Amino acid sequence: MLDRKQYLPHIIFWIIIASTNLVAIKLALEYGWAVYFLGFLRVLTIAVFYTGLVKYKGYKLWGANSEQVKYSLCSSVLKSLAVVTSYSALAIMDVSQVAIISGFGPMLALIFIHFLLEHEKVLTRHIAGLIIGFFGMSILILGNNDFQISSPSFIGLILVLISTLASSLMFIFQKKALNAGINPISITATINFFPIIVFLILSMCTGEAMVVPDNNIAIFSFLYLASVCGIGLFFYVRWLISKVDYSYFNSFLYIVKSCTIILATIVLDEKVTLISILAFVLIVIGNRVAKVKAK
Repeated sequence: MLDRKQYLPHIIFWIIIASTNLVAIKLALEYGWAVYFLGFLRVLTIAVFYTGLVKYKGYKLWGANSEQVKYSLCSSVLKSLAVVTSYSALAIMDVSQVAIISGFGPMLALIFIHFLLEHEKVLTRHIAGLIIGFFGMSILILGNNDFQISSPSFIGLILVLISTLASSLMFIFQKKALNAGINPISITATINFFPIIVFLILSMCTGEAMVVPDNNIAIFSFLYLASVCGIGLFFYVRWLISKVDYSYFNSFLYIVKSCTIILATIVLDEKVTLISILAFVLIVIGNRVAKVKAK
């Protein structure tokens, strides 16, 4: 494990890069990329790079035993669900809305950690934290006229919640795969296998134009997503969770969400309302309540 002084600079670097991910996707979509075709090319680029790296390093692409294969496959399926639903949501929602709603993820991850990694009981403080978080999310939904049932924003809300749930579970299974002895590079290569197929099928079924936009912002956004936010960030996160407790890593996710909201207001000129801020604060408080340890 890394000690505290070694750990913090890595976390700060991760926060800076991770905060730009949703904003870069939204920019790419606004400047001409088709939703699922963009996802297909991005995941394909990442998978090809890491598969080549696996072969070059002489690692095994799949686990040597059934337990390792099981965790890799679970991570891959959850990865597919998480990225497809998040891309679909970003096509119809503001980045700040997605960031606020997905802020519920760390609390879900905390519960999953207890059940799947540490086998601890769910305590009163966990339930209290979830209630506060749900209250914050309810304020956001009820105070925003966009979130009407059957409206695109309400569908986006459901998609973000699904993506948040899948992402929380995905990181848990990645941690279990690492604990089972799979190399982080091999995990990154295998979990991107299913999303390639899912994105391609969705792109073809929706009749998207599979062409590369001819403007610099769209091209730069894709290159940034595939390299820095894709190849670089995916490997960096896997390396981090192989070195530190996931609960530690999970505790910094709200800083990423906060930075994402700030970037969205600056780069995309999105408007953040007082109700949105209140909802986000309540979700953060709920998470902190859930993590307060009894004396």
